[in-house]
Amino acid sequence: MKKTTLAMIIVLAQFLGANAQDSLSLNNTEIFKQHAGESSLEVNFNPGNIFGSGTGSPFGLFQGGIRYRYFLKEKLVVRTGLNINFSKNTEITQQADPTNNILELKDKYSSFGAYLKPGIEKHFTGLKTFSPYIGVQGLAGYQSHTHKEEHQDNNSKIYLTIWANNPGSIDLGLDVLAGFDYYFVKKLYLGLEISYGLKYSKELKFKYINEKYPDQDYKVKGGSSIGVFPSLATGNLKLGWVF
Repeated sequence: MKKTTLAMIIVLAQFLGANAQDSLSLNNTEIFKQHAGESSLEVNFNPGNIFGSGTGSPFGLFQGGIRYRYFLKEKLVVRTGLNINFSKNTEITQQADPTNNILELKDKYSSFGAYLKPGIEKHFTGLKTFSPYIGVQGLAGYQSHTHKEEHQDNNSKIYLTIWANNPGSIDLGLDVLAGFDYYFVKKLYLGLEISYGLKYSKELKFKYINEKYPDQDYKVKGGSSIGVFPSLATGNLKLGWVF
C-alpha cells in the first residue's frame, strides 16, 4: 500500500512539474507563437452552418474551406485559401405506373464551385498568446449549376438539360480584413477573422438543350453585378496548426 501511494505521489509530482514548466513557458512568446520560416494550415468554418442557423447544415464545418499560411517574418505572412464544393441531388417528379404505361421521371440537380483566396497579413507582436493582424485578400471563383429534367414522350423518356434556373458565374473580389490567433497550446491556435470587400460577378451564358429535338436548343447571355459584402467566401472562425 505504501509503495502504491509513493508511486502515485511520484507520478503526480511529475505531472505537476510538467504543468509548471508549461505555465512558465507562457512567459516566452516564441514557444507558443509562430516563427519566421514556419507554415500553418487552417480549417475555416461558419458558426451558422455548424449550429444550423445558416444556409448550410449542422455538418457544414468545412464550408469555409482550408487555408495555408507562410510566415515570411514573425510579423509578415502570405496566405492562400481554397474552397471547393460540389453537390448533386435527384427528385422523382413522376412515379412509375406500368399498368397505365407511365414511366418514372426525375429531375436532377448538380452544382460545382471553386474559390481561390490569396492574401497577405501584418501581425502585431508583444502579446503572450495572441497574434492580432490586419491584411488584404483577393478572391477568384467559379461556379456552375445544372438542372436536368426528364419528360415522357409516348413510351420513352426525353431529356431537357437546363442551366437557366441558377446560372453559373465567374467571381472576382478584394477584401480588407482583421483578425487574431489565440495559441491555446504550443503551435495550435483558434482564431476569428472579419472582412469586408468588393465583389464582381459575371454570370455565364445559360443553356437550354433538348436532347431529342436539338433544333430547339438555345443560349441566353448572363448579366453581371458588383457590390460590397462582408467575409467574401470565408468562414469567420478557424482552427490552425503551425509546423
